[in-house]
Amino acid sequence: MAFIILETKNKISLYKHVILDLLSTSYRILKVDEQASKLIIHHEPNKIDEKDLFLNLAEELYTDLKVYYSDEEPKYDLNDILEWFDAVPFHQTVIYDDYQLLLKRVDYPFDKDFKKKLLKSVFEDNDLLYTVKVFLECDQNMSKAAKNLYLHRNTLIQRLDKFYSRTGFDCRRFVEAYIIYTLLK
Repeated sequence: MAFIILETKNKISLYKHVILDLLSTSYRILKVDEQASKLIIHHEPNKIDEKDLFLNLAEELYTDLKVYYSDEEPKYDLNDILEWFDAVPFHQTVIYDDYQLLLKRVDYPFDKDFKKKLLKSVFEDNDLLYTVKVFLECDQNMSKAAKNLYLHRNTLIQRLDKFYSRTGFDCRRFVEAYIIYTLLK
């Protein structure tokens, strides 16, 4: 079930009804959990432009919003997302999806548990992690990385595919590569 986390600098109860009224025009809301300054809204997935929706919502409310919206099938547990969401300071209106939240989160100190949650089953696979690290340090150049690792290029591609299938991170995409490299260095 997809979900949204909305945070305001003031008590969320001041804005709750307006937020729910406006969001109900775009989403079928299934469940709402309220905390002091946050709303957690579970909804049916919908193909809309979340960034525009939440920027317009912030303008309508005349307040800054910190927002996270999950994919149709969330990649991470709600409690993990809440922990990461709370670790990122709130200064102005900002809207996060999974990768943008992780990009921001890796800028702040993280522990072994954070790495373990992101790297999943490859957390202790030192050979695979070394392969990914060398690939990233070679500027994502397949030929150069294969040469440095003394591997055939196809073997390197297979290892990167294995890493992707086990973690959900494609090291050939810049944003995902940055997140992984920050975890590995």
